Formats: sequence, C-alpha cells, structure tokens
Amino acid sequence: MNRRDLFKLGGKIGLVALAAQVPWDWLERAGLIDAWLAEAATLPQNYLVQSGSVFCDTSLGLSGIVGHQVHDGTASWSVSEVTDPTYLRPSGTSKMFRAEVTAAAPSGNSTYRFDFLLNTTLTNIRSFHQPIHYTGDSGATMIWYLSQETGFSNYYVWNHVVDINQFGAWTNLDVSRHLPSQTVGAPAIGNTFVRLRCLVRVPANKTGVFYVGPIHTNWYSRPQVAITFDDGWDTDYTEAFSYMDPLGLVGASAVNGPGNTLVTTPLSVAQINEMRASGWTFHNHAYSHTNLTTVSQEVMRQEIRDCTNYFAGVGIPLDPNVYILPQGSRNDSVDEVLREFGYTYSMLSIGPGVPLFWGVPNPLRVPRIFLESTTLAAVKTALDTAERLGHSVIFYAHKIGTATMTQADFRSYMREIALRRDQNRLTVRSLPGIFTGLTNPRLPRNAT
Repeated sequence: MNRRDLFKLGGKIGLVALAAQVPWDWLERAGLIDAWLAEAATLPQNYLVQSGSVFCDTSLGLSGIVGHQVHDGTASWSVSEVTDPTYLRPSGTSKMFRAEVTAAAPSGNSTYRFDFLLNTTLTNIRSFHQPIHYTGDSGATMIWYLSQETGFSNYYVWNHVVDINQFGAWTNLDVSRHLPSQTVGAPAIGNTFVRLRCLVRVPANKTGVFYVGPIHTNWYSRPQVAITFDDGWDTDYTEAFSYMDPLGLVGASAVNGPGNTLVTTPLSVAQINEMRASGWTFHNHAYSHTNLTTVSQEVMRQEIRDCTNYFAGVGIPLDPNVYILPQGSRNDSVDEVLREFGYTYSMLSIGPGVPLFWGVPNPLRVPRIFLESTTLAAVKTALDTAERLGHSVIFYAHKIGTATMTQADFRSYMREIALRRDQNRLTVRSLPGIFTGLTNPRLPRNAT
C-alpha cells in the first residue's frame, strides 16, 4: 500500500479503525500519529453513551455545601477535604471529602452526614452515580436522603452496603432513581427537591475511612456481556460452545493443568483449537486450581507459571492480561504476584455488574455473576439492571449438565442473552474484549 492509498483508506474508515488494520509503523512513516491521537481523543471512552451531569459537587469544598456533622452514634470522626489525585474521581473533580472513624463506638451504628443544596425536580433523572472508596471492616454503609424540605419530612432513601470484595478499593455507587430503598412521607418526582444528605455509616466496634466523591446523574454506558466457564471441563465444548456458536455467542474458559485432578474430563487440545478459531479465549486458572490466598508467593508463581507453560507446550497461548482466580479468592499478596506476571485484570467468583463509564474501578477485583443454582428470572433481573444503569455483566459457570446447571437452564440463559443482543439492547463480547474495548469502544469498520 502506497502513501496515497493509505491516506485514502484513512479518510474512508477513520484513522483509529485504520490503525487496527495496518502495521503501526505505516502510520508513523506517513506522519499520521498526531492526527490519529486527535481522532482517538474525540471517540467516546468506556462505551459511554451519555455523559452525566453533576448533581452534588464535592469540588465546592466543605465550606461550599450546606453543612456536615455527626448524624448519630458515639464514634469519633475526623473530616477533611482531599485534593490528592489518587482519590479524585471522576476526571475533572478537584476535591473529595474524607471521613475517618478515629475511635469506634462501643455499641450501635455511627453515622456522619454531608448535606448538599438542591433546587430541582427528579423528572428527567434516570440514575445517580457516586464514586466511593472505603478502607475498613465489614458492615459499612452509604445512604442518601433526597428531600423536598430542609427538615426532611418527605424524602426518598437509597442504601448501599459496601461489598467485602471492595474494601480498600473503589465502588461506583449506581442506583436507579425510580427504585429507592425506602420512601418517607409522600415525595413526588415532579416536586422540587432542596436537599440531598449523603451519610456514611459504620457499625459498633468498627473504624474505617471513607472517601466521598461527587454525585452525578444519568451517566450511561452501552451494556456489555461476557460469558465465562471455570476449570476447563469438556462441557465447555460439548454443551457451551456447541450451543453458543450457532447463536453467535463467544465465551471464555479458565483452564488448569493436569494438576487439577477434580476435572475428570478436561477439554482436549483439538476442542480448544476449534473454540479459539471461533473467538473463544482461554485463561490461566492455576495449574492445580490452588486457592492462591492459602499458599506462599513462590507457590503462587509456580502455579501460574506451570499452567502457562503446560498450555504453551501444546501450542495454546493463554490470555496474558486477564487472570481468573481459583475459587475467586484474592488478597494483596495475590495481587502483587499477578502484577509481576503482567496481568491487568483478575476475576472474582461473585458480585454484581460493573459500571464502566468511569473505567474499571478495581481491575484486580472484577466481579462475576454465578449462573449455577439460579433461575431465568434472576438472569433477566441482572440483565435488566445492566440495561437500566449501563453496566457490564460477566457471567460464569462450571460444568454443564449437573443438578446446579442443567442443559435446559443453560440454554435458556443463552437464548435470553442472544435475544437482547439481537434487539440491540446490549453487546456480547469476549472477556478480554470487554477490557480492550474500554479505550476504543467503537468496533473497526471494514474497509469495503
């Protein structure tokens, strides 16, 4: 391809799409890098469909809000403003609030509150979003009161208990406006609301630190779905692949080496190669399926290395960026070893959908939703939530054809996902594709 043809193709499909189809050095030699960067900067990031609006702004500082004080309980609190970029989310935020329990209460809950001034109806609000970072122990809760009066007589309540997997990490708190946890009095969305009270709460005998970010409304990302299978049973091929492939669905398998003797009928090399040719990806799941939190870092390294080397020895490369944790178990020591091996993301065993409009909150703690011992109604609810709030959903299962995952149940779940994809309600991606798509969610156009 000569320079003229390169420019012609770039004008036809865009430079970002062009960069996915030709060697990078072609763009460098043609002097197109600056133009590529300029075009890439205009693309929506993180599958963003709609940018949200600031609803309650912590960038105003503590002096810029209505007030803040102890709400209840006997714990001692220390409250301050934060300007450290480590704790500023989303992009553009200049200040957040830090609330630390410096002395725990001997009994009962203890709560601190921040009151924000409002003057708005809720008619055009679909959802609320707030970044929260919590370092502490179990039982911490975030609560919002949204009131029509300064005295809080008619108001809505939303509650969120901080998930144990997100201690010491970020949580993007996302709630539907029309699904409050509680209604007090008789508020109505068409009335004017004048106060939002953001409360952080810890139970008795607990300390901890909250970093409280601004509240936005109506952020929305295109819902993404990935489907994963743990342990590398041959039913990944005989049941999952054989049924999903005609539906145009791809999946990901987390595989072990022969060290996992519990998997009596593992995938064969021929099966894996056929699945890979159709877009499936394969991921390190430790050679022996060892719970990495129970062993030394040297054993962790050996488990990861042996699994990679075993599959490389039979010509199967495992994905280098996404690790699937055996038993979904992690700690800081596991995270450290995964980083050593170059893994950017690791999958937990259970959790909710993930909002991606602000990126992946905690890349080494990505939750998945368990497909076994569930119902079609529960799967629909998870997908409904993803569609309503703009989340991604990563499902996972083990062996298909068991009491906890029958063939009929599995197929009904796949049909539901395929139906929503065909109705243009969500996108189904490979597991690595969810993450690589964060930097450029637009799929490259064909040069035809």
